[in-house]
Amino acid sequence: MPARADIDPAEMAPILPHVVLLDVLDGGARFRYRLVGTAVASLHRTPSTGRFVDEIIPERIRDGELSSYRDAVRQRRPLHTETAYLMGDGNDIWHERIVLPLSNHGMDVNIVLCGDSLRYNSPFKPPGLAEFVARSTDIRFEMRFLE
Repeated sequence: MPARADIDPAEMAPILPHVVLLDVLDGGARFRYRLVGTAVASLHRTPSTGRFVDEIIPERIRDGELSSYRDAVRQRRPLHTETAYLMGDGNDIWHERIVLPLSNHGMDVNIVLCGDSLRYNSPFKPPGLAEFVARSTDIRFEMRFLE
C-alpha cells in the first residue's frame, strides 16, 4: 500500500474538491476527517475537519459509510462504492466513491483516501446531509473491491 507521503496534493489540484482524507483510529473502530474537499463539505454543512465520521454523518446512512471504510481497512485494498439517494422529488443523487487505504509502513492502514463523485438529476443546490437524509425515501448501496 502507498503511504500518505507518496501522494502529492499539488498533483491532485483539479480533483481536491472531491477528496476526503480520514485518519484510521483503533484499527478502524473510528475514523476522523483529516481533510474534506469543498464538494463533499457542501453536503455536510458543518465543519468536518478534525471531527469523527460518526459525529457528522446521520445515523440512517452512517453504517453504510463506515462499512466501506472498515472493509477497505480490513482487506487492505481499494474499494468502489455506489449509492443512490432516491429523493422522491426528482432530485436524486448518485454518489460514487473510491476508497483507497494508505499505510505508513505497508502493513496496517492508518489513513483512508477517498475520491467522491456526486451527480444530481436536475440543477439544484445540494441540501445539507441531515436535511437530505430526512427527506430521502430510499437509499440503495453497493460496494465492490477493485481488482
